[in-house]
Amino acid sequence: MNMKQNRLYLMFTMLIAALVLASCSKSVPDYAKIIPKDASAVARIDVRQISKKSGFGDNDKMKGKLEKLIKENLSGTLKKKVQEIIEDPAEAGLDLRDPILIYAKPDNTDYGILGTIYKAEKFEELLNAVAKEMDVEKVKKASDDLRYFSYRNILVTFNDDWFAITHLKDDDAKKEAKEIANRCESDKKSIVDNEAFCRMCEKDGLAQLYVNGKYFYDIAPELFDTYIYYSNSWDEEEAPPADDPNNPFDKVKEMLGIDIQNVNGLLDFTMNDGEMALTAELISTKDNDDKLIEDVDRIFGGKDEGTYLRLNFGFIDQIAKKMSGYEAKQAEMVSKLLKYIEVKYEGNAKVTARLVTNDSDHTPIQTILDIIKKEYGF
Repeated sequence: MNMKQNRLYLMFTMLIAALVLASCSKSVPDYAKIIPKDASAVARIDVRQISKKSGFGDNDKMKGKLEKLIKENLSGTLKKKVQEIIEDPAEAGLDLRDPILIYAKPDNTDYGILGTIYKAEKFEELLNAVAKEMDVEKVKKASDDLRYFSYRNILVTFNDDWFAITHLKDDDAKKEAKEIANRCESDKKSIVDNEAFCRMCEKDGLAQLYVNGKYFYDIAPELFDTYIYYSNSWDEEEAPPADDPNNPFDKVKEMLGIDIQNVNGLLDFTMNDGEMALTAELISTKDNDDKLIEDVDRIFGGKDEGTYLRLNFGFIDQIAKKMSGYEAKQAEMVSKLLKYIEVKYEGNAKVTARLVTNDSDHTPIQTILDIIKKEYGF
């Protein structure tokens, strides 16, 4: 990666940080049609909620450090624009009241970041400031209401409603920008026809992740071979052959009855004062979820909801007393932070892992930052 690319990625990182620091949801957005139906994974990030629950938006010290970073690395129009965004995130032209979508295709030929536009002219000003800083071409028109900006393998396409930052496949950026816009207007099958994705868009956690079971089935042998190659747990004589055609998920189907090829996964991450939770849900790609739910019910010992596992962290305090130096300090910090973790089966092929802290007045991220500040003076 050359110096110019390094500066571009640094600028995008600072812009995202500025928006998070200063930043307010619909269900399935129209621009989600841009995401292909066979996407291997889609993440949904609620920037507004993350900013609020982490306390980053009210962190004047962090804003000061960001402003210092901007002063040291940016100049001219872009420096002025980013400083304006820190003061008023609307100056970026993006509407972060709606979550951001990040997707990827199995072959990595199509991936991107999608979101809502607040004011297209403001977003164009930002991109033109980036172009001037990088000494590259400014935003161009693909049609009357469609604009695009490209640099190396990055393509930014936008109109008055949405933006898409995607991988530029060839030299014809204008053609690709139009193709992306056509996806948004097309009636062809896309990710919006996927039940798991639509369920994901109804969640209200900080972040969600949709995963395509068939994709993970297809890459499992390669992942397994990689593990075998790098693992130190096998003796040379005991290691399975690297070209073993068997898929490890076939064994899962044989033992548990669950065919990962016909299942999509959904993760939902939530955080409130004193706790954070990750809920995992399996959704059948077939017309009926009943068989999948029965299989998962059997794994957890029946249909009744209940706690599958609970671990209290009180024992860490006792361990800390037997330690000394740096290790004792780390164990004491963990003991102060964590209360217990539990894994609960919710029924309907849904499992929640819940981590509870000793501070019920703040979110876990706020508590961690407070502990670090007290212990290390950051």
